[in-house]
Amino acid sequence: MTLKNKFRILHIFDDSVIALKAIFLFEEIDEFQHEYIVISDDATKYSDNLPKTVKLSVLKNNSKLWKELKNEIVKYDIVFLQALSFAKAKALLWTNTKNKTLIWALWGYDLYNFIGYIGKSKKYATTIVKKSLKQKILDFYTYNIIYKSVARKIDICEFLLETDFNLLKKHAKTNAIWMSNCYQFLEDYTNLYENYLITNNYIMVGNSSTPSNNHELVFQKIKTISDRKIICPLSYGDTQYGKKIIALGNSIFHSNFFPITEFMKMDEYLALLKKCSHFIMGHERQQAFGTIVLAAYLGSKVFLQKNNPLYEWFISNGVIVYDINQNNFEQEIIVKQTKEQTNKNRSALFNVLSKQNVVSKQREIILKAIELNNQNATT
Repeated sequence: MTLKNKFRILHIFDDSVIALKAIFLFEEIDEFQHEYIVISDDATKYSDNLPKTVKLSVLKNNSKLWKELKNEIVKYDIVFLQALSFAKAKALLWTNTKNKTLIWALWGYDLYNFIGYIGKSKKYATTIVKKSLKQKILDFYTYNIIYKSVARKIDICEFLLETDFNLLKKHAKTNAIWMSNCYQFLEDYTNLYENYLITNNYIMVGNSSTPSNNHELVFQKIKTISDRKIICPLSYGDTQYGKKIIALGNSIFHSNFFPITEFMKMDEYLALLKKCSHFIMGHERQQAFGTIVLAAYLGSKVFLQKNNPLYEWFISNGVIVYDINQNNFEQEIIVKQTKEQTNKNRSALFNVLSKQNVVSKQREIILKAIELNNQNATT
């Protein structure tokens, strides 16, 4: 009996463009039997963009979702939680998972919302809206009861950064092991943008309308710049926070401040990126990984907070990024990335994020899950 026939693997996704990418990735590892659930109100988004051979179900996000997920999880040997959302966590809480291998594939919010609440840290905040008493009670139940209980059930944490895994272990008891991977292929960029050149000197600040972007800190760093356009993506996140940042940006940069408040088509977004010679990401947590990779590959100069764990990840993999708080920031924000630096970044990124490497790492994770599943079956 082949591995493909023996082990049933379920992937449960949030509704996201990453979901489509990831499904294509797992279909590359075709010696195993993969099935997928996507939580979405738009089934055609996936059915119209995937081969008919892909075994996909789409569930709506409603109050009964966790029960539907529970009924599906019991059928499988290995379950990938592609982002550990509330509904997925609640389903796991009420499921006997003794003979199953559970893999938490981190998307960001799922860990940081939990850590921010348990650790009472504002640096992971996603909103400035004050919570009602009802919401505070729900948060207590979600993070102190559900997430802490589910953390004990997880077998593998598929987190890009070990720093994030250590954060989880600091705030929750878990016997999980850490394995690193992501769903970014450099081939997505190399075929289209190999001869891509930055054509202007715009500065892009942040990636979303959330406090974790630390827009105010970044604005203070560049407030003396008066002759360059400041691009500020605010199309998703906390609307109230976004209004606050728009008001602040207008007061500092006046007509040079350009907030993005509507979702852009990919070709429009790339046309805008082509004009941004500098990217400044003020996060102190892993966020905007795909955007940062794209910016570094295309030839923009990228600035991060040194205490952002992504800073060390890029540096250790040979990618040139800059510290927002370095002494010569004022000079570096003026000078563009050289062609030689861009080529170095492209080579370094390809070494870790080539399709071959990403698929190989994902196969290793699945094989480890099978090994753990066999161990569980004999204990």
